[in-house]
Amino acid sequence: MSGAQQNKASRREGTSRGRVTATFVMCLGHLVGVMTSAALILLMGLPERSFGLAWSAVQDGFMLGQMRVDLFTLSALSALIWGVIWAGGRQMMKVERTRKAVKVHKVPAAARGAVMTETLIVIPVYILVMLGSMQLSQNMIAGLLTTLAAFEAGRTSAVWLPEANVSRNGVNNDVVQDKVRVAAASVVAPVTPAGFAASCNDASSSESLEKLINGLKAAGHRDEAVSLLAISQGYDRNLNVARGFDVLPAFFRGIPKLTAAYCGTSVDSMSVSSEGGVQMVTTTISYRHMATMPVVAHIFGDPDTVGDRAGYFSTITRSYKMPVQMNPNPRSPLD
Repeated sequence: MSGAQQNKASRREGTSRGRVTATFVMCLGHLVGVMTSAALILLMGLPERSFGLAWSAVQDGFMLGQMRVDLFTLSALSALIWGVIWAGGRQMMKVERTRKAVKVHKVPAAARGAVMTETLIVIPVYILVMLGSMQLSQNMIAGLLTTLAAFEAGRTSAVWLPEANVSRNGVNNDVVQDKVRVAAASVVAPVTPAGFAASCNDASSSESLEKLINGLKAAGHRDEAVSLLAISQGYDRNLNVARGFDVLPAFFRGIPKLTAAYCGTSVDSMSVSSEGGVQMVTTTISYRHMATMPVVAHIFGDPDTVGDRAGYFSTITRSYKMPVQMNPNPRSPLD
């Protein structure tokens, strides 16, 4: 082989290696971008307490199977968000390069018009995808929190059902069901939009909810926000990006979020079965999450009214099974 041929082969080999390296670096960059998007979604959407619950649920094999759906949705959503950011950034860089080239008269009018047409076509699609991504992120967080809420509800029912079995301290099945509902609602409350008025008749009759709200008031939370947030009802008039992400200070949205979460949460069943001589309770809950993003809300939910809140809702159902605690002494320690 001649020297020229060897040099040509070496250049081809170097070019090939350069392409492989560039492809690897690009894929690594995309992977980091997707992982960063996932981390930001979790950090912005989940409260600190939920991470502890999530870790406990992951260690439980029964909950891990349900969380796989949420984790897969998180991966897909993160990839979508990163793709939108990357594509939008490339388009903006293209427009900027064209603008700079126009200044030095290197781009003909036809090319400038083509870039403007591309931009006008991309912007509506970009906005639609961004709104859909924001709504999907809310729904994904709602699904993950509902999974954790079922975990918390199952543990609550396992502790309180024995109290109802011996009728100690006036506890019955209705009291247990309300305690389970409040436990579940307190977990999903962070993802519940608080920018809209919400109340229901059974919320005012819940003793467990009243105690929790009084605790929030003692910590400085204000319940006057419920009247301040009342807006005109209507499926399409209750769509607002800012309200969906709660722009009010924390002390003004805690009680409305908890109340709305309670109204949107229901305890579907608490069934007891025997497995290997051990009593197991399976608790099933449902949470109806309200879509708040304009244009895309009807894609993610059906028209409905939860309490006095009209909007587009999607129903998320989860269950959890664990051993029932041992029945206590029917006599109270205070007797």
